[in-house]
Amino acid sequence: MTNTNYRNFKISIIIALLLVIYGPTFLWMKQRFLAADSYYSHGFLIPFIAIFLIWQKKERLMQIPIKSFGGGFYIFLGGLFLQIISAWWSIFFTSGFSFLIVLIGLVLYFFGKKITKEILFPLGFLVFMIPFPLVVIAKINLKMKLFSAHWATLFLSKIMGLVAVRSGSYIKMAHCSLSVDDPCSGLKSLISLLALGAMFAYLIKTSRLKKLIIFLSSVPMALIANAIRVIFLCLVSEIYGTKIAMAGFFHNLSGLLVFVIAFIGMMFISKALE
Repeated sequence: MTNTNYRNFKISIIIALLLVIYGPTFLWMKQRFLAADSYYSHGFLIPFIAIFLIWQKKERLMQIPIKSFGGGFYIFLGGLFLQIISAWWSIFFTSGFSFLIVLIGLVLYFFGKKITKEILFPLGFLVFMIPFPLVVIAKINLKMKLFSAHWATLFLSKIMGLVAVRSGSYIKMAHCSLSVDDPCSGLKSLISLLALGAMFAYLIKTSRLKKLIIFLSSVPMALIANAIRVIFLCLVSEIYGTKIAMAGFFHNLSGLLVFVIAFIGMMFISKALE
């Protein structure tokens, strides 16, 4: 058996073992992806995007000589240790991170530092498929609902001169009332836009600092876009009624509006940095 075949055999055995070890974690991810009102319905796409990004570099990767790096084995062991702790306490969130550490360690060990450096972003991109714990989701949701409701009320009352009074995440207008519930908090859009912002920053040709700025800009862009969404729904509610605004065409349109506004905002920041 040649060295290449022996290496491939070892990798196949390790992959099979990892599928068994991380099986419960993958099942947990699947359940979170498919849950009603899931914030991670995009999770199924993340591995395919990562594979595509690596495939784009196939010619470059074929030119890099394979040179094993022993330090990767210790990273691999560190990831397994984290998995043991996560499995003991049934903490799937940290188990997901341990899988990424194990994966990076294996790539380092079998293929070397140069190849790992080339595909480090696609490997790191997998972090966007790891769902946050529900308790964290609930806390972020609350703050984002209050943020969107506050700025929407401020814009409607101070800028547009309409009757708009806020009580928590509840907005009362002259002819309607609207509650900014979890689906309208903007968290789902924020999580998706963080992944989109990371990929956008990775693909454009600019300095690392500018890439970081573009990626970080996805957070305020998502917040602003969702506040605009709430304003839009409040106006539709005032004209056509809350039931029409919160179901069907207008609600779906407002969700699309968030991504359009946020992406245009990131494009504008990218052009401004040039």
